Amino acid sequence: MSTSRVVNFGAGPSALPLSVLEKAQQGLLNFDNTGMGIAEISHRSKEFTNFLSSIESNIRAQLNVPSTHSILFTQGGGTGQFSAVVLNMIARYRLLNPDVKPEDVVCDYVVTGSWSKKAAEESRRLAEPAGMRTNVVVDSRKYS
Repeated sequence: MSTSRVVNFGAGPSALPLSVLEKAQQGLLNFDNTGMGIAEISHRSKEFTNFLSSIESNIRAQLNVPSTHSILFTQGGGTGQFSAVVLNMIARYRLLNPDVKPEDVVCDYVVTGSWSKKAAEESRRLAEPAGMRTNVVVDSRKYS
């Protein structure tokens, strides 16, 4: 491997220390001495379950997440989460407020850039056909 590495200063992915990449490489080839890479073993196996428990424990400790909160490991990127947030928040609100009419349910958004704009658009796509509203409280893009 080359000793000269490119550093990416763009948004999103960034450079990782070589030691981290080498550890990830080992896990992709032979995870926890199973003879299979982590992408090849069952998500129900004891090795993967132990791995996930360890990751959750680290997240709880490092971010001080209380036991009253769940940590979800989901697939997909940020755009996939836009719909999950809307659907879960609306479902929870409707569960706690069963007598509220759909037209009185409002999802408020602050749009600060392209991603929050996409989140608000996803809310409109999901909420409005059910009679609920999406409200952009402020679009700060015009002030920046």
